[in-house]
Amino acid sequence: MSTKVNITENRIEGALKRIEVVRNQLKQSQTSVSELSGNKTTNYLQLQGSETQSKTSGGTAGILPRERQKSTFNVEAMIHFLNGGKEMTKRRKFIEKVISEKPEDITKKNNFTREDYLKEGVREFISYHKSFANFRPTRKDIFFMSETSYGGGSLNNSHSIFLMTIVGQGSEEQQKFWGPKVLSFQITGSYAQTELGHGSNVRGLQTTATYDRKTDEFILNTPTLQSIKWWPGCLGKVGTHCVLYAQLIMDGQEKGIHVFIMQIRDEHHHPLKGITLGDVGNKMGDNGNDTGFMILEKVRIPRSYMLQKYVRINDEGKYEQVLKVDSKVHYFTMMSTRGMMVGVSGARLAQACTIAIRYSAVRHQGFVDNKPGVSYLTDENQILDYKIQQYRLFKQLANAYALKLTGIWMLNELTNFESNTVGSAIKTEGLKEIASTSAGLKSLCTLIAVTGIEDCRKCCGGNGYLLSSGISTLSLDYLWQITAEGDYIILSLLTARYLLKCIASVMGGKHLNGVVEYLNIISSDGFSLEKAFPGNAKNSVEYTHLDYLVELFKYRALYRNVMVAQDFNEQVGNGMKFEEAWNNCANDLLSATYSHSYYIILSNFVNKVKESKHDDIVKVLTRLVILFACTNMLDDNWGDILNNNQFKLINQTVSNVMSELRPDAISLVDSFDYPDKCLKSTIGRYDGNVYESLFDAAQKSVLNQTDPFDGYKEYLRPHLNLELLKRGNKPIQPTPKL
Repeated sequence: MSTKVNITENRIEGALKRIEVVRNQLKQSQTSVSELSGNKTTNYLQLQGSETQSKTSGGTAGILPRERQKSTFNVEAMIHFLNGGKEMTKRRKFIEKVISEKPEDITKKNNFTREDYLKEGVREFISYHKSFANFRPTRKDIFFMSETSYGGGSLNNSHSIFLMTIVGQGSEEQQKFWGPKVLSFQITGSYAQTELGHGSNVRGLQTTATYDRKTDEFILNTPTLQSIKWWPGCLGKVGTHCVLYAQLIMDGQEKGIHVFIMQIRDEHHHPLKGITLGDVGNKMGDNGNDTGFMILEKVRIPRSYMLQKYVRINDEGKYEQVLKVDSKVHYFTMMSTRGMMVGVSGARLAQACTIAIRYSAVRHQGFVDNKPGVSYLTDENQILDYKIQQYRLFKQLANAYALKLTGIWMLNELTNFESNTVGSAIKTEGLKEIASTSAGLKSLCTLIAVTGIEDCRKCCGGNGYLLSSGISTLSLDYLWQITAEGDYIILSLLTARYLLKCIASVMGGKHLNGVVEYLNIISSDGFSLEKAFPGNAKNSVEYTHLDYLVELFKYRALYRNVMVAQDFNEQVGNGMKFEEAWNNCANDLLSATYSHSYYIILSNFVNKVKESKHDDIVKVLTRLVILFACTNMLDDNWGDILNNNQFKLINQTVSNVMSELRPDAISLVDSFDYPDKCLKSTIGRYDGNVYESLFDAAQKSVLNQTDPFDGYKEYLRPHLNLELLKRGNKPIQPTPKL
């Protein structure tokens, strides 16, 4: 009996052991399968900013507050100065409030797909702007919106250049019908101007709108591959309508470029008959914008869909002018867009400076005491204290202030041409000057901003390459602006053509006003470039005198424009065709135009500084003006104006001014007043808790949500030595000989 019991117990025990073995095998198998399929593996560290380093803190919380204590000026007063007064600051905060109240997980956005960018861009834009349904913004309000929310997606085009074209080119009846529908999102729109083969040369566009008298309609066609509408935002996927730039053909005669409004998608958001729509593909940045293409094949729209503020075809089918104005008025929307880009260029560079300068104050590298044997725990230098870092960043800081203040001037100039309705030009006097000025300034300011933002990013080292830094995203999303609304070189040459005409006018006895007034000296008795030169500085102190700096910049603009005009006229006088001579002189024309534009920027900078009633603000801004001017002299090839001895004095001035600006560096970027929700940066945070933010963003990377990675089982596992990997870090026997 007992034997039987023992046998039974042994069998039961053996069975239990086998069950346990099988259970463990199943468990291992399940673990292996789940690992291969990708389990969530990340256990987040809970990070907390403090002034002491630990496993959960970078210990940098006190750095920026200490930097702010060094400030020599009132930051709040500077904020009001940059915004245009205390009331304008309140207005900006009102506009900014909607973004600040809707915090965004920037890490999530950095892991977006292209589809996510588009979807979230549309959602955000509508949610923000629905709050302002009955708000009628001024041009300054629109600028505040633009600088506060960069990379806002394709609907930016609908509420800006699409709407502004309707306002600027449409009759009062058309404005009343279409405008409210855009603002309330009943329709969405695109600005369909550029083509696959044509951009800056608007007169050369090949899209046609042929008037059919029998049906009282326009027949729209993109007859060639090059005529396909190409690059408009909001066209590829989001827009229901567009404003179309096309060549009007009547009775076989060309009437030139006209603007039409047309529906492009139906109630199901499908393209209408005869219309092919699509997105042009992934870009370097700005991927929330559905940059698109459009093919038109015998698409018919009613006669009333031609925008009719200035010209129309009446009920009898006769082409007639409604308002007789300068032809430049027809391009006022484009001009004002370029003007707005001048202001936004300063904002984008200011945001990059804010991130890079804050990070450079927080980041430490290189021992203060470099003696041998000193502990690795000894103090390190702030990278902002290195002169080469100061030169790169303070130069861009000065550029940002210069561009922002020039942007204010540009916005005021545009407003002077408008009625109470933004985008509607009522004044034509001086329109050619503002058209040429906006072209040259847009070209130069976006160039300064693009190169400046990228250098700020490089100043942030490897962390600046991360999308979570905010500055890399800013660099890529802003990059397209340099070729938007006209390639920057072509735009500059438009200004160059205007300047040549101005010089010819002066030589013909005409007196110039405005930004080209300095050219009047050419017609004075006994004029020579040598006599016009303001003279070399005798010491470095003279390069701190603002009026002297303005005279130098004015002289360079005068010198280079006179020299290229003489060269051009000589070539034409020797029988060369105009366009050939123009082509030969293009590089010098570009240099002359930029010298002219730099003079405008510096003059506006100095004038704005003189407007301030706060001595502390005047003092610090004066230093920025000096740095803006002197770094330009050092970096922008002034060898035809200044000699080597002068460059030595300028270098000395720059070194002194950088030392004077160092205590105010953080306060100067704080004065731009961009909240963290606007900067979207781990390394440019107001509180300076950079390392906590960087690591938190890294933990949330999409690749850290599963282990192993997608594709491990198929592509990597078959090649690995799994037996070796099972050992972990145990010693390998026999121990290999060294």
